[in-house]
Amino acid sequence: MLSPAGQAEMREFYDLAFKQARHYLARITGGDIALTEDLIQEVMLSVAKDLARGRSPKHDGGWITVVARNRFLNHVRSSARTDAREQASVDRSSWPPPGAEERLLSTEGARELLATLPIDQRAAVALRHLEGYSTAEIAA
Repeated sequence: MLSPAGQAEMREFYDLAFKQARHYLARITGGDIALTEDLIQEVMLSVAKDLARGRSPKHDGGWITVVARNRFLNHVRSSARTDAREQASVDRSSWPPPGAEERLLSTEGARELLATLPIDQRAAVALRHLEGYSTAEIAA
């Protein structure tokens, strides 16, 4: 249970960081609302646990972005084995999705196409093109 001071600090941090972390997660999840909501809850729970342990969160956008990215990557890693098994049985003859070539690559079109990728491939695309990581860094 958080002390009253910890609760006030958490509320302040929440107000400052929630919107930024949610926006960031929505981008790297390809607009997957359910996954974004699950991850933002994990991020904020992590912050609450830090406060309960007496650690104060850094009140800058960079720290919350790193926490959010790490939660996303943990999700990708944990689901990779399941995805690999499912991919082995998926028929790839229907890729890209019908009509994808004609679709303008607007922001919404890009989100729709990203949402069709398996989570590990979506993560690689997001980390490369949104975060600017090199291919070697992503592979590691």
